[in-house]
Amino acid sequence: FHKIVVPTVDTIRNAFVVTALWKEGHQVLIGGNTGSGKTLLAQSILGKIPDDQSSLTINFSATTSSGTLQAVVEGAMEKRAKNKIGPAGGKKKITVFIDDINMPRKTSLESPFQPPLELIRLWLDYNGWYDREKCSWQQILGTQIITAMAPPSGGRE
Repeated sequence: FHKIVVPTVDTIRNAFVVTALWKEGHQVLIGGNTGSGKTLLAQSILGKIPDDQSSLTINFSATTSSGTLQAVVEGAMEKRAKNKIGPAGGKKKITVFIDDINMPRKTSLESPFQPPLELIRLWLDYNGWYDREKCSWQQILGTQIITAMAPPSGGRE
């Protein structure tokens, strides 16, 4: 019974919009209250990925660091050229689903910065990040990101 989904007008509408954005190669942010089906919607899209593509799911928490995020993403990649990495296994594209993107804690009470989100911003704006060991730029190829978040409240940052 835990896998039964009763479609509503809202879930069908949201699924259509998110799927259309994903198919066109856009980055997608799914927002909504707890229990509104954000994760279920993203997982249904990941279930429709063609064989020449792959997926990666990352669940953020208050303790998620930028180093952890970078290590997890790089673990799903393989070297393509000197400073380029792409999806492992010769796949064309990898869709990365990041759940609870608003959860990482801020660096301090006065600071608005959340290091994992800054790393994602760098990744999206410049298609890469710096290799932490070699201190050189690393371009990331063939990625698309779907994220989910709830409005800030309670224990969320």
